[in-house]
Amino acid sequence: MIFNRKIKVFFLILLILIFIGISYISIILTNYRSAKQVVLSKEEILEIEKNLNGEGNYSFEITVNKNPVFYNVVEDVAYYYLSEENANQYVDLNIKIASKDKFKYAVTSGNYDEEKGFYIDFEKPIELIIYNEENYYKKTIKLTCVPIVNITVGGEITSVDSASVVEVYAKDNSNENIVKTTTSEALIYLRGQTSSYYPKKQYRLKLRANNAENQISLLGMEADEDWILDALYSDYSKIRNKLSFDLWNEMNSVSGNTINNDLHGEFVEVYINHEYNGIYLLKEFLDWKKLDLDKNNENGSGILVKGAAYAQFSWDGYDPVKNTSMVYPFVIKYPKNQEDYTKYWDTVMPKIYTNFFDKKNITEEYLLNTFDIYNYNDYKLLLNFICAADNFREKNVFISMKNMNEDTKLILTPWDLDMTYGYAWGQGVTSLYEEPKNLERVENLWVDSENINNLLKDRYWQLRKEVYNMDNINQKIDSYYNQIKYIVPRDSEKWLDTDLEVETNKIRNWLEKRIEILDEIFR
Repeated sequence: MIFNRKIKVFFLILLILIFIGISYISIILTNYRSAKQVVLSKEEILEIEKNLNGEGNYSFEITVNKNPVFYNVVEDVAYYYLSEENANQYVDLNIKIASKDKFKYAVTSGNYDEEKGFYIDFEKPIELIIYNEENYYKKTIKLTCVPIVNITVGGEITSVDSASVVEVYAKDNSNENIVKTTTSEALIYLRGQTSSYYPKKQYRLKLRANNAENQISLLGMEADEDWILDALYSDYSKIRNKLSFDLWNEMNSVSGNTINNDLHGEFVEVYINHEYNGIYLLKEFLDWKKLDLDKNNENGSGILVKGAAYAQFSWDGYDPVKNTSMVYPFVIKYPKNQEDYTKYWDTVMPKIYTNFFDKKNITEEYLLNTFDIYNYNDYKLLLNFICAADNFREKNVFISMKNMNEDTKLILTPWDLDMTYGYAWGQGVTSLYEEPKNLERVENLWVDSENINNLLKDRYWQLRKEVYNMDNINQKIDSYYNQIKYIVPRDSEKWLDTDLEVETNKIRNWLEKRIEILDEIFR
């Protein structure tokens, strides 16, 4: 009797396990099935909403032109990226549902032509209803005009000193020649000094794969593992860094400067755990690889120094063993992890000191022996052209030497160029553009050398013709404006309210006056 009971229990458990197994296999084998497109009248749509259940638990896969959309779970909106020049076109739409049931879908709002298909633009989203015999769902598809970056993180990103492990997803379908969707594990850090106090945070990403560096090209930029997400919070125009970067790169391309220390950044919309976080500038990280410095080995080493703060240098507080000190404003960024930095500081500090702290002793011989003179002049010209209020002294500059053993010339590369075009300290995040101290300010233009001053003048007029002219600048600003004009309002709703047209016009007007002032100086 007991034996028979055990057999019954055994077969009952076996049947349960078989049922669970069949159910699991059924789930695994459930493929995404394409929904059939239909055309519905308003009355038919209302009938569906009235008689069917508006809830359910199905996974959807929506593609536009065979590219997956990005889903914002908070807004319950699907976003698809198209650059403005490729927008306003008819697209192919496909909807798949992880279900054995047969689904249909129809357009409830938006532009649709039965022969040409879906017409998608930035101002009019496509509203859909997706339904079967029991349930219906409403979905919205909107266009964004910049690539999308989503950061998946388990908790809040709170620390500057330690990193959170995240997954980074970058979506860019603007160009057939680049990778459209990129995913990578990464470490993420809060970044910035003053900006770390703003509610919209800046981030540094270090891409990883199998516990090692993962060098990837993002948005067509040079492959690297280090990237910066610049929050653009205090810049109401959102374009100051981008415009400054592009002007610097254009200066590098004009004959006379043989140094390649270009600065690149692309506008993106950032989501954290699929929740919108605003417009950012995804920037390349400036390091020894980017600046083509020699790797640290028995043949010497490149040296990379960053001006990190405003502070009067004192030889009394100089500690060459450390790579940094609060006594002086510089930090050695490369080489890393050295027990003693004495030989590196002894190589670069005497060169740096005269330029930043002993200007009365700057001579033609010193400059020609210490710096690449074309790069040196270009650096000064850019800072003065854009009035880089936070860069004129020893802050926000990278100073590099290709190889310390070969005593190569120092190269200057500007950085953090957001406090420009009239923006200055003392205004908080609201900038005053017409203050004379910002409009008329010039610093460190001339040295005690007629030869170098003449080189500077000649270079200015060359750049004035090829780079520093309003036709060229307006073309750049127009391009940025058209690229971000539809997404800045979304950023404004979450963070600081801004009028992009007003703010970009302020920069145009400021630059027109600035050019007049500089022209008079260089005459």
